Amino acid sequence: MRRTQRNSVKTKRSRKAQGTPPPSPDELAAFYAAKVNSDEYLPQSMISAAMCGAMLARGLVTPERLRMRGVR
Repeated sequence: MRRTQRNSVKTKRSRKAQGTPPPSPDELAAFYAAKVNSDEYLPQSMISAAMCGAMLARGLVTPERLRMRGVR
């Protein structure tokens, strides 16, 4: 059983080493906007003030929707 755990750790490390570039600001804003615009659970602390501004600037959410979801 230990071998399996070691292999999974090695696999995780190798994926991390190959890595993908971090998401762009537009991709992040779209990701969080989808959360705000959905009806699924949204913790209040999930969306930062900077991300609120980024989503609003891109027209991905409305101030009313943010208030309704308890983000702002």
